[in-house]
Amino acid sequence: MTIINGATNELVDTVRISELRAMIYNPANNKIYCAWEIWSIEPCHVRVIDGVTNEITAYIELNCGRPHNLFHNQFSIKVYCACDYYTLIIDGATNQVITPKVITSFNVLLDPHNFAYNPNNNKIYCAGSFLIGIIDGTNDTLIATIFGGGLHWYSSIVYSPINNHAYCSNYGHDSVMVIDGLGDTVIAMIPVGDYPLELIHNPTNNLIYCLNEWSEDISVISCDEYIVIVIIAVGQEPRALVYNPTNNKVYCANSVSNNVTIIDCTTNVVITHLPAGNRPVALVYNPFGNKIYCAGSDSVTVIDGAGDSVITTITVGNGPHALLYNPINNKIFCANYYSDDVTVIDGAGDTVITTIAVGEEPVALAHNPLQNRVYVSNYGGGSISVIRDSMTGIEERECQIPNSQGPTFEIFPNPTRTQAKIRYMIQDAGYKKQDLLLQIYDVTGRSVKTIELRDFKDETCIDLQELTTGVYFFRVEVGDDIATKKVLLVR
Repeated sequence: MTIINGATNELVDTVRISELRAMIYNPANNKIYCAWEIWSIEPCHVRVIDGVTNEITAYIELNCGRPHNLFHNQFSIKVYCACDYYTLIIDGATNQVITPKVITSFNVLLDPHNFAYNPNNNKIYCAGSFLIGIIDGTNDTLIATIFGGGLHWYSSIVYSPINNHAYCSNYGHDSVMVIDGLGDTVIAMIPVGDYPLELIHNPTNNLIYCLNEWSEDISVISCDEYIVIVIIAVGQEPRALVYNPTNNKVYCANSVSNNVTIIDCTTNVVITHLPAGNRPVALVYNPFGNKIYCAGSDSVTVIDGAGDSVITTITVGNGPHALLYNPINNKIFCANYYSDDVTVIDGAGDTVITTIAVGEEPVALAHNPLQNRVYVSNYGGGSISVIRDSMTGIEERECQIPNSQGPTFEIFPNPTRTQAKIRYMIQDAGYKKQDLLLQIYDVTGRSVKTIELRDFKDETCIDLQELTTGVYFFRVEVGDDIATKKVLLVR
């Protein structure tokens, strides 16, 4: 694990561990879970990193094959780890394995690797090579296993909350399976193009966009009719998709034709193909600037989401592999696989702020909004690099209260469903009433609601119906005085 001082960008310490396969941030307990595989030195395991101290706090041995992916259940503090033979469920409070869940009745290697979460029914879908396993998120029991028949390798799975269906791409059968979220049955098998690799959901039109790598097109699926309504030709070897909710567009990075295809989701017609450097493989959306960032072999192309034009091209390290957007400070982080570093880009001016050396072969990024840190998984170096930004995170701002007589408040009920009551008391230290604010942040650190408080001591009801299921941070601000509490919203 490599720790970097965010103020000076100097290396603080490095602890070599092993080969990383997956990494996820759990906002419920402010911890990072890292799945490791290295057979010759030690068993496959999950290591838990404290988001405050950046220290390894737990070592969870896996006795069920290689780990492939990790997933956090928003209803609870649990983490799910997909391994060769089982899906393991980890209690985030104790960091102990609750129980292994076998997701097969065929005695074959399933190779589970992808997850999707159903917040309406608190279910977890796990896509394996031959089966879809459905887990009850409340009692951690296997509800169902779904086998489509024939040759099946499930690659990507997404969930649509609009009609409570899960969609899973099958590149062995060139189809997308539709699963009813309530009854856990297969509703439809939708033929798509060759080698469906990635799925994204467009909530505006309730459509699924399926990237087909070998046929080099996108199948657009109606979530209401279970049919492909149109096939859109894109570039050569499409590799990544991202959705722009501001302009209702989908972007497809094509790694061989070296461009990005922009699709108007209202008409499902290609607007244009924009050059995007050499071998683009990753995309990320910046909602503040309405920009799309596309990473290629040694550069990041910045696209105007409204004007469909290239704004600029930013030179980064060698072999960018992953992109991450930080909404707290409007920065983009680019993990460069071959140059062993991370390029930090200013989202306002689209210029390089700094380049930070990390471990060998960085391949993935995760953001901790509580302390505003970025975690970098270094595949070849077997380490995690922790980048602490100069701008503090949500919880760290609370620790920097200059006035000891700061605001105090309580929220109930917690967890809550559609509304919450806040009871607060604020010391009148010369503040004006217009200085009293309640800010609500999601787990990415993005402000989703702002409410003006009416008095220095009061109780008020907050409508939360427009927010989706998940963890939120309620922050009372009175001038420089800040207090923060975590709230779980369930449906």
